[in-house]
Amino acid sequence: MQRWTGRLACAACAALLISGGCGDSGSPAVHSKRRTTAAAATTPLPARLDDPARARISLVRPTDITAEVVGRDNSRNHAICSPRRLFKHRVTGVATTPNYHTMYVNVQQSVLLFRKTAAAAAAFKRVSRPDVARCFADYVHREAAIRAGTSIGSVTRQALIVEPVGEQSISYRLSVPIPQNEAAVDVLFNRIGRALSGVALVWRVPSQDLELQEALVVHLATRVRQALTARG
Repeated sequence: MQRWTGRLACAACAALLISGGCGDSGSPAVHSKRRTTAAAATTPLPARLDDPARARISLVRPTDITAEVVGRDNSRNHAICSPRRLFKHRVTGVATTPNYHTMYVNVQQSVLLFRKTAAAAAAFKRVSRPDVARCFADYVHREAAIRAGTSIGSVTRQALIVEPVGEQSISYRLSVPIPQNEAAVDVLFNRIGRALSGVALVWRVPSQDLELQEALVVHLATRVRQALTARG
């Protein structure tokens, strides 16, 4: 089962990309010393700072994740509701991190840049719609059932209380009931100016401690703002 949940983590994280309550539930929480955002402020800038380059330097780094990154892969999503697919003809720049693996959770982020702030706001409104959340839930359910080799219960959605950053934020958890276990996918969307960031955290053992999520959105906000204000 542990081997299967590892596969689910890779599949679900690749599926979502984007992008529970507070307190300790007894699940293995990811605890570490909270890092500052100083690293983001010293990220080297590429020689040619077009929007694809700005998207790349907006991405979180392994050192931004408050848990040890023990591996990575280059899997990508196939969900039709992924922002990379929804807005592929409207963006001026897009970049995605590797799928980072830690002991309990996989993390992946995409950043999309739009020409105008209004276009990014419209994109955020689109990904915030209930039908997009249902699309993600359906995709995760289908992938989990395939890998489990059996039918599973419905995927449930629950809002996450994560401190917002930028102009617009939304976060929720998709819980996946699998035989004798449970996995969860946390989806975090943030709009910062003309940038839309989506983060997916795929938990093999869901945690109720939101420190990792809180730290990630702070780091991504710092990096996105740096990228948007840097002179080309």
